[in-house]
Amino acid sequence: MAFWNRHAHARTTMLMATVVDLAQEDRRAARRYPCKLGISCRLMSLLGSEPFEGTVRNLSATGLNLVCRRPPRPGTFLVIQLEDRKRELARTLRAQVVHAGMESDGFWNVGCQLVPPLAPADLQAFI
Repeated sequence: MAFWNRHAHARTTMLMATVVDLAQEDRRAARRYPCKLGISCRLMSLLGSEPFEGTVRNLSATGLNLVCRRPPRPGTFLVIQLEDRKRELARTLRAQVVHAGMESDGFWNVGCQLVPPLAPADLQAFI
């Protein structure tokens, strides 16, 4: 019986190590692509809100990371005007702020989830 206990303990330890390794990996559902696109944002809940400018650092089908001077709160919905570098394609995207943190330069690093996700053709046009 001691053999089986040792064997079960070794398998459990191996499984636990695998779970920890997976948790340390990037858990994003979609691949991120670096980019540098200027955007204009507006808080979705405040129709009369002043738009604010930002830069998209990276983009995926399901989300984006932007840098801006204004700190939107997590949970806030944004309307984002996104335009490709050639100014041939423009899209109005809706996104929910997932996290926001101030960087050392005073700008805000904002992670957003796109609602709905970006179509594959549009994603390719923006990256």
